[in-house]
Amino acid sequence: LLYWMAACRLPFDASKSQRYFEQAFKKFKEQKDASGMFLSWAGAIDSIFYAWEFKQLDKWFQVLEELMNNFKTFPSKEIEGRVASRMFAALVYRKPQHPEVEIWAERALSAAQANKDIETQVQTLFHAVTYTMCKDGFTKAASFIDSLNELMRSSRVSPLGQIATKMVETAYHTLRGSHEKSLEAIYEGLKISRLTGVHVMDFILLGNAAACALEIEDLKTAGNELEKMNALLDRSVPFEKYFYHLLKSREASIRNDLDLAAHHAMLASKTVAVVGRGFNMGLCWLREAMVLYQLGEYEQANRIQKDALNLACETQNGIIESRALFTGAYFALDQGDKTSGLKLLQKALARAKKMLYYFSADDDPKVTARLCAKALEAGIEVDYVHDIIRKRKLVLDNPPLHLDNWPWAIQIYTLGRFELVIDGKPFKSPKKTQKKPLEMLKVLASFGESQAVSKVQLRDILWPDADGDKAQRSFDTTLHRLRQLLGHDKAIILQDGRLSLDLRYCWVDSMAFERMLKEAEDYAKNEDKKSATQLLEKVVALYKGPFLGGEADEPWAISYNERLRSKFLRAIERLGNYLEGEGDLNRAVDCYQKAIEVDDVAEMFYRRLMICLKKLGRRPAVISTYKRCKKTLSANLGLEPSPETKAIKESLYE
Repeated sequence: LLYWMAACRLPFDASKSQRYFEQAFKKFKEQKDASGMFLSWAGAIDSIFYAWEFKQLDKWFQVLEELMNNFKTFPSKEIEGRVASRMFAALVYRKPQHPEVEIWAERALSAAQANKDIETQVQTLFHAVTYTMCKDGFTKAASFIDSLNELMRSSRVSPLGQIATKMVETAYHTLRGSHEKSLEAIYEGLKISRLTGVHVMDFILLGNAAACALEIEDLKTAGNELEKMNALLDRSVPFEKYFYHLLKSREASIRNDLDLAAHHAMLASKTVAVVGRGFNMGLCWLREAMVLYQLGEYEQANRIQKDALNLACETQNGIIESRALFTGAYFALDQGDKTSGLKLLQKALARAKKMLYYFSADDDPKVTARLCAKALEAGIEVDYVHDIIRKRKLVLDNPPLHLDNWPWAIQIYTLGRFELVIDGKPFKSPKKTQKKPLEMLKVLASFGESQAVSKVQLRDILWPDADGDKAQRSFDTTLHRLRQLLGHDKAIILQDGRLSLDLRYCWVDSMAFERMLKEAEDYAKNEDKKSATQLLEKVVALYKGPFLGGEADEPWAISYNERLRSKFLRAIERLGNYLEGEGDLNRAVDCYQKAIEVDDVAEMFYRRLMICLKKLGRRPAVISTYKRCKKTLSANLGLEPSPETKAIKESLYE
């Protein structure tokens, strides 16, 4: 009766169920009833799991060892399957590094399938997903998820088994960065809970819903879910309280209330110590380390980060290991230690790639986006970093326009031609003309990075002959068509009557050109010639020719084209001077030749080119360059080369 009372209470009150299983075990032990003892042992493990009190598992390891010494065989194959399944679970949550964990996993799966024990199969697969996600990655876990969903089609799966399946699906999709699928599993689990009255996992499901909202910084939805959790907090077990405080810390961080974030992070760490599961301890420590770092407590943050890394290695947890390395990379790079930071970043991404893990679940998306940008700059795991960014829809508030290898939703090429790339694929205009929306896009690009265009100004440019109402209707229709064409509503911002491109989603080569040039000038002012030279080379390479290929003869296009051309010539002059100063004459020659391609009447560049060629001993090339200069100036301007240019040529004969 005690055993069956424990079994009946399990879906509703796991802690009370655990006490009944313990009492039943004692009674069976007094009677030397092997079946009763093994089944009570397995039930106790279940109740500990659903109460999330993993430290309680420790005493039961010794109990099973004694049972197996006293009874050399199991009373039945069904009981063997149940015991193997629960022993595997106990090792997963308390001793995942145990050398026999996979032996027990194989034993549990084989026995459950042989006996057609559907509940034991569900439980074993549930724990197998958890184990493989943390150790081997998500490819193997996906096959277990598929098996669980196959079992779910059977009407014999209990409500608790159905909810457990939805919960592990939630964890799988969350860690993979698939938050829409995660929410779908969460709400299906909560629906089953409402229909059956089995609420043992409600708190965790609500917490995962809050986590999904926090991932996209939807504070309203997250707040609603956290309020529901708070209403249950008084009767919650320590694991649930830890989860609540962890989420509250994330919420406070997003609101930039770092003191409150630190308060909740420390409460989470304190509470999770009672729980006794390494994975959750690792998550807590890394959140606490990040908040302390942001508060300027660098030494303590670094110590906690290293503790988390050591814990990950000890428990063979790949998720925590890669996250700890990722956090360490952020600390190092933020403090200017580029060498150590990139080394840690390389290790973190290599580990995550092997597991197909996307750094989702309790991270800061902005920090992840910044580290992804650093990885792309350094050429680290570029394809995988692209997957992370796309999967999680990461954006940076300060868009990395200098990174043309960031997987931008939209790329707009305007220098030397007009080309549009959407989600990595070149845009091909449909048969129905898209002339006006594309013209609107070109006008927006022509106003540069920092300028939004008023609706009135756009109407005057695009519909100069239309009256007010007609122009407004045309504007609204064209904007709608442009958004449809781009396929990303957030790409264009309409605010306070002004229209602009959202550079978190759009990369425009002309804007990237101007920003990088400004950064190069800042380096030059600080006398950092090496950085200035490297950036100027990127600037020069980016400039492929006149704005829109010179196709537009409108004032807005001509004005912007002249501005860009003038900046390019200044940039190439400075770059050439740097290269000459470093004695790198061959690169200087390439530089001046490109300048002449852009502006073939800029005599200064002919002179600099001739000087470099002369120093390289390339006498015929000097004469050829002079003849080209003379011919071009005569044909276009009706002028002769200046005395300074002639003097360089004449010096060849001295």
